[in-house]
Amino acid sequence: MNATQLPESHAPQTIEPVIGEADIDAAIETCGGDVRNTILSLLLALDSARRDASWGYVRGRPSRSVSGQEG
Repeated sequence: MNATQLPESHAPQTIEPVIGEADIDAAIETCGGDVRNTILSLLLALDSARRDASWGYVRGRPSRSVSGQEG
């Protein structure tokens, strides 16, 4: 192996996007075709998801109640 080759375990992985063109079109359509409103809605959803994720996990369980049930 020369310096330009990486072992398979260290080779960069290609990640397929989870969101496709149809998802983007559906989001814009849901917001009545208003791209600005679509972007605002997506940013608010992202912020909410980040706050939810920041609570973390304790022993494999959510550290706060989920859906009104104790976690």
